[in-house]
Amino acid sequence: MAKDEDPARQIEVLKKENTKLARQLERARDDLNKARAMTAAQTNLFSARIAVQQRQENYMSMLLGSSPDIIILFDGAGRFAYCTDVFLKIAGIPNFELINGKHFREVFERFAKNDVSVQAAGSEAAAWTGAAGIPTWLDQIDWLFANMNYAEAGIGANSLEEILDISGGNPRKYQIHFTPMQGDSGAVEGAVMIFHDVTDIENAKNEAEKAREAAERASLVKSEFLANMSHEIRTPMNAIIGMTNIARTSNNVDKIQYCIGKINDASEHLLGVINDILDMSKIEANKLELSYSEFNFDKMLIKMANVINFRIEEKRQIFNARVDKDIPAAIVCDEQRLSQVIANLLSNAVKFTPEGGTVILQAQLKSLEDLKQRLQDDSLPELAPSECIIQIEVSDTGIGLKSEQKALLFHSFQQADSGISRKFGGTGLGLAISKRIVEMMGGTIWVDSEFGKGSTFAFIIRVKQGEKASKRSLLQAGISWDNLRILAVDDVPEILEYFNELSDQFGVYCDIASSASEALRLVNERGGYDIYFVDWKMPGMDGIELAREIGKIKSAGASALDKSATIILISAQDWNTVEKEAREAGIKKFIQKPLFASVIADTINECLGVEESLPVDAKTEDHADYTGHKILLAEDIEINREIVLTVLEPSGLEIVCAENGRIALEKYSADPAGFDMIFMDIHMPEMDGYEATRRIRALDADPAKTVPIIAMTANVFKEDIEKCLAVGMDDHIGKPLDFMEVMKMLKRFLG
Repeated sequence: MAKDEDPARQIEVLKKENTKLARQLERARDDLNKARAMTAAQTNLFSARIAVQQRQENYMSMLLGSSPDIIILFDGAGRFAYCTDVFLKIAGIPNFELINGKHFREVFERFAKNDVSVQAAGSEAAAWTGAAGIPTWLDQIDWLFANMNYAEAGIGANSLEEILDISGGNPRKYQIHFTPMQGDSGAVEGAVMIFHDVTDIENAKNEAEKAREAAERASLVKSEFLANMSHEIRTPMNAIIGMTNIARTSNNVDKIQYCIGKINDASEHLLGVINDILDMSKIEANKLELSYSEFNFDKMLIKMANVINFRIEEKRQIFNARVDKDIPAAIVCDEQRLSQVIANLLSNAVKFTPEGGTVILQAQLKSLEDLKQRLQDDSLPELAPSECIIQIEVSDTGIGLKSEQKALLFHSFQQADSGISRKFGGTGLGLAISKRIVEMMGGTIWVDSEFGKGSTFAFIIRVKQGEKASKRSLLQAGISWDNLRILAVDDVPEILEYFNELSDQFGVYCDIASSASEALRLVNERGGYDIYFVDWKMPGMDGIELAREIGKIKSAGASALDKSATIILISAQDWNTVEKEAREAGIKKFIQKPLFASVIADTINECLGVEESLPVDAKTEDHADYTGHKILLAEDIEINREIVLTVLEPSGLEIVCAENGRIALEKYSADPAGFDMIFMDIHMPEMDGYEATRRIRALDADPAKTVPIIAMTANVFKEDIEKCLAVGMDDHIGKPLDFMEVMKMLKRFLG
């Protein structure tokens, strides 16, 4: 400032400059605050972006971590850059850092199956050929990494399937998806691989396919079964209808009798088919139950042999039976069901054995170890003192079975070959039913067979010994066979061998001869015998002619020992067909084949003038006299009433009929003391048998409380029988009516 300037002027200028500087300072402060605010805003924005990015990364991590698939990221060189925890867990890798940056082959080699060829999509398999000429999945991944920059050549997402054992010891099937990853510039910077486990899906598909195939097979089997069943039912029905028409139009008594016989055979066959269906229905509904009782084992087997004998004779087969002498004479079991199994096995053996073949029935006493071995169960409880193990076998020289056919046996609705039912007949249910029955008896059933060389069907069961006879008592007390001399004559070696065994068992002297000429030589050389067992049909001289020749020797007085001799004819043929000629030849007794030790012992005892040694089942007199007794028959079907009236006509019973439950109730209410017994059908119109029984039991008359009421119905399930008893009935008879069962009921309640 110049000295001559006015100080006031100078002060004014300074004030103005100071004001200007103040304004500039204020603007600078505003600019600074704005800058600070901008910086703070930018910082907050960056922080917000970082937080969002972290949240997104957390979400992505959670998304990948929760994925059941294995997800792996690789860099452009095929090195690990990331993987989900599920891979680490399955592969047993503690943490990612152990594999981070490693090449995929280094990690994957240990669980790759390099000998497995795989399927791929979107690439040329020829380009993937490995050293052995077969592309492995690792070879394919190598190829994809090498060519992933050529997207324009079609190298995009690729899929292949491979079975990998990533976890070690648990191979799984994976769908492997390979996808190149492009950066912002469009260049491929790496790849992602997803391993999708499809094992369970494949298994489910396989199971579904198996289920579908099984359902189709079952449908086919049941269709074949129904066609077979239709045939089995229609065949006897055709015979019944046809023979009925023939008999109706014929005046020839013999022809009518022949027709009646055929009708009876066809009816029994039809009943057998129906019984099989009912039994199978019970098994399917788990309602098949056993009814235990004490019975004579030998007599049961004899009944079964008698049932099958006529078919044996028709096919000219040889039928032998062997029963272990140590088997108790009486056992406790379900006789009907046990008989059913044996009858089925015998029927099959005869059916599938050609003419002239052999069928053998054997029963043996076995040990608990035998049962354990067959059941493959060492935990079976020990035998009680009253228990025993019995094995029954039926062997034949029939067509036999192939190994694949054996697998079909014992299954419902199936036979070893669908052609078998057409050629031999049968429902295909018998063995399945037998298997269930045997298993319910604590045992098992099996077959040993060779195609073209026959079969042996066998089963083993656990039973109780009966109280009536714990031992086989064949000889009567006080009767000695020591001085007996017996000659057995048969052209079948097995029969002669059996007589040798029996002679040792009985302690009796017995010679054997394989022909009539040999028998005559022995008679002349040894002075005759007390008892002769002679086969009827032998080559050369038959048994009846041999009896005549022995009679001539007796007449000539060749031996005093021979004068009271008894000749017993043995044959599979029915006695009625040969009785007249046999008695004229001097034959006194007859035994039907197959031979049983008990029957032979009974026959010898009879020859000695004593009663049979085996306990005899209670017999029902065919013509028991019940004159003076009156029964009420409630049955709505006329033909059924006619049958009952006809079969009971010889008994002398007075029979009053009622067409339904209401009429039965009225007739009984009118004369309660006049009726000794009631046969009550179950299913009737107006009032069924259940309601009629309840109302009869509710009557004031005392006889109504105790009069025997017997149910008659085709419903034979256990619950049906129990329902009959629950309403007050005393017993039950199944339809079709068995005459012997009816007579047993009469004997039981009328005496």
